[in-house]
Amino acid sequence: MIPIEPVSLTIGAVALAGLFSLCVQCFDLIEIGQKVSADYELLIVKLSIEKRRLMTWGEAIGILRPDQDRDPVLHDPETRKLIERILSSV
Repeated sequence: MIPIEPVSLTIGAVALAGLFSLCVQCFDLIEIGQKVSADYELLIVKLSIEKRRLMTWGEAIGILRPDQDRDPVLHDPETRKLIERILSSV
């Protein structure tokens, strides 16, 4: 039988401890992943609500219609500039 030197035992123990820590971290990542999935679903629902609100607003003021059919508020330069800034930030 070949004797194992103390240095080899120390390196082996450190490697084993590192592997163990990595396994524990993997379990933590799985738990975090499950939470992210729920958070992601909530964000998708909120984004869908905001999209519907934007579409409803756009339809109400006629933003996609020809100029003569649009809400007169869109002809105001300050309002138009503000709307452009808002839509650019989305």
